[in-house]
Amino acid sequence: MCFRLLIFCCIIFVQPISAQNCLDILRNNSLYSNSKDIINGPKWLNDKRYSGNPMLEENFWPVADILYNGVHFTEIPMNYDLYKAEIIVYNPEKGQEKYVVINKEKLSSFSFTDTILHKKHFYEYIELQGTIGKALYENIAVGKASLLIKPMKKIEQTPGENREGKYSDSYEYYFETGNGYASFNSKSQFMYILANHRSEVKRFIRREKIKINNMLPENIVPVLKYYEEIN
Repeated sequence: MCFRLLIFCCIIFVQPISAQNCLDILRNNSLYSNSKDIINGPKWLNDKRYSGNPMLEENFWPVADILYNGVHFTEIPMNYDLYKAEIIVYNPEKGQEKYVVINKEKLSSFSFTDTILHKKHFYEYIELQGTIGKALYENIAVGKASLLIKPMKKIEQTPGENREGKYSDSYEYYFETGNGYASFNSKSQFMYILANHRSEVKRFIRREKIKINNMLPENIVPVLKYYEEIN
């Protein structure tokens, strides 16, 4: 790995550069550190049996800040395969693109700015009480509370098509109630959580023509903001 990175480092610079200077650059770059606690996995391969995209961000590869194995890495091109639950970093090798799967058990969190929508995202890889195993959640502040959104990719069967199926999006939501996180993914479950202001929230949803389901996470935040205002 070190030899390949050395070759790549020498190639990318237009001006002549010595091997020792290349080594110095690699040592000073946290992504290519001697600890090898980032580049530590196999090449990621896209499963082309299914149509669509399994990635957290489908339209671009975020340049993220990652808290990994207790170390803060900055400006790392990465993405997350939601179907396989794999975190992937982009690593050019000999001028070719290589996507490397890294050990997600060492992942704590990552954040990035959506350069298309100019929106900041913060994700945590944690295990919530009452759930089984760690998962990826987007943490969104809603007033004094927080909302965790768990993005997921599932396979929908598509009879009559050439491929075995297609990726589809769905989400689970977890709202901080003061006594832990309450989960919901439907309007009825949502109303149960907000029972102390159910009638006001229902009127707000009708007035604003908001749909609540497991497909539209962007609709949850304005409802919870309204709930926080009247609570």
